[in-house]
Amino acid sequence: DSTRGEVHFMEGDITQIPSEAVVLPMNADRYVGLVAGLVSDTIAQYTDKDGSEVDDLIFPSKEDLSSEPDHGVGQAYAKQLKGIRTPAAWKYVMSAVIQEERFDEVIEDNIYRALKDALRKADQLRIASVTVASLRRSTPLSSASRDGSARAARRAIEEFLVETPKTAIKTITFVSTNDRTHRAFLRAWGIRQIIKKGRNLPKPVGP
Repeated sequence: DSTRGEVHFMEGDITQIPSEAVVLPMNADRYVGLVAGLVSDTIAQYTDKDGSEVDDLIFPSKEDLSSEPDHGVGQAYAKQLKGIRTPAAWKYVMSAVIQEERFDEVIEDNIYRALKDALRKADQLRIASVTVASLRRSTPLSSASRDGSARAARRAIEEFLVETPKTAIKTITFVSTNDRTHRAFLRAWGIRQIIKKGRNLPKPVGP
């Protein structure tokens, strides 16, 4: 199969969409938002660990983050789910660090760098399918709009695919929790018509 880097868009529950890895936004203070919390709760159902133990299992430690330049902002971290079977059949949880503290400003460049690093690491791990949660944080100081975040994501993917033409990643699926974010990603890729809500859309052709 020569398919590489196909991009799809869905609106729905990311915990039910099969992929080998799920990419989640987080900050260097290890605060997890709604979607990352949902992923953690889902994984907890299939282990004998409680919430904080699951977080330690799937997210980078504060110590690891604090030792990195800029506290890891703009980087991604992969944790393997050994022996844990989830409905989505994830093998890895990947944390894309897009801000230092919970209420820090989120800028589009952080989203671009963190997602691109997540794709690089997924490729190194020979991961074939990736689901990506919306990497925008809604904070009072966020300068990253839905449309700006989606454009940053497109830039990260396009650059990664140019730099890694033989990537192991076959599909990248963006999963939004609401219609406004879903439409922003469609706009960023030049898709103006939704075929069916919650259904995969084909990779757009051309710029």
